[in-house]
Amino acid sequence: MGNKSLICPSCNEKNNPAFIKCWKCTAPLVKADDSSQRKESNLISIPRVESKAPSKNTVEWEIPGKILVGLMRIGTGYRAFVKVLAAKKNGSGQSWENHSACEADAGASIFKVMPFLERHGYTLDADTVRCGEIIGDPGGDGGVNEKEEGPVKEYFPNGQVKTEGVCRDGKLEGLVSEYYENRQIKTEEIYKNGELDGPFKSYYESGHSKTVSFFKNGKRDGLTKHYHENGQLEFEAVFRNGERVEETVKKYDENGKLISGRG
Repeated sequence: MGNKSLICPSCNEKNNPAFIKCWKCTAPLVKADDSSQRKESNLISIPRVESKAPSKNTVEWEIPGKILVGLMRIGTGYRAFVKVLAAKKNGSGQSWENHSACEADAGASIFKVMPFLERHGYTLDADTVRCGEIIGDPGGDGGVNEKEEGPVKEYFPNGQVKTEGVCRDGKLEGLVSEYYENRQIKTEEIYKNGELDGPFKSYYESGHSKTVSFFKNGKRDGLTKHYHENGQLEFEAVFRNGERVEETVKKYDENGKLISGRG
């Protein structure tokens, strides 16, 4: 991303260039004598919506069918995640891309995913990123007093575990598992210092394998395979530093027949 961070004149915190107010202290970021630092943004602002998650520790912004952004409270830390429908590089259609970041502070988590949002032409309004207001933090101060250490869990309303993992110094570390409400495993991710780093696996609610991939430093890297729910391979490709290597892409029908790519 070519844009540089804006420094808040009040609290000296870094902010996304698209923000009008500081995410941490809400002070105005653009003064009469520094308006040249930012040009009018052509980015599409994603509205905040009522969260579909049954728990109160998740908030969401969404343009249905195009992009979903969420901010989840995990213990005293936060996980920001993005799911965006983007054009494939070969021009053959669109596919969903995912990105996430974990930090001890809600605003810092959001700040980490902003470059990914901007790359796809989107942004968030700073007024909706106050973690004390949107997460329901009793302190309401937009931050946390301590960094989470040890196991963290999120629950469905019926008491079943939805997500579980471990935090070290306020950041996710090691295996993070997400479940369907029927207790079936949904995803298994490996984190290192708050970023995806290692094997990634997802499953259909039936228990069949859905996606097998690998991440390095928060970016998809290596061979990725996606399966039809009947177990047949649907798609495979090699990624390098988050970018798909187009000549490695192969697609298969539900009977396992190659329909595009080199056999």
